[in-house]
Amino acid sequence: MRASLVGEYTYPDKQYADAAGNMQVLPNVFVGWDRALAISEFSHEGELLFDASLLRKNKRVERLKSLGSVPQDGFETAMVVRTLDPYVAVRAIHRSGRVLGTSKPVET
Repeated sequence: MRASLVGEYTYPDKQYADAAGNMQVLPNVFVGWDRALAISEFSHEGELLFDASLLRKNKRVERLKSLGSVPQDGFETAMVVRTLDPYVAVRAIHRSGRVLGTSKPVET
């Protein structure tokens, strides 16, 4: 199968819909930005016309503590954790121990 990019609507503050975003093309284009609880309206040419945030909390993670680890298992590796912490993030680590990347924090 093959996918082709036919259009792109970019949020000015680098907001992304990493898991459950959506968009709908009407007279303008409406985008839901995933767990950020934000919506935007764009013109068909990509100009931001309207932006609303239903809830924005400071999601900074001061320091991460390990809740466990699992080896990579295909494209999407799953791990179940239990925590009372208000936010969690995922960190990918190379077998050498080098951090490859860290996700944005999400509310638990």
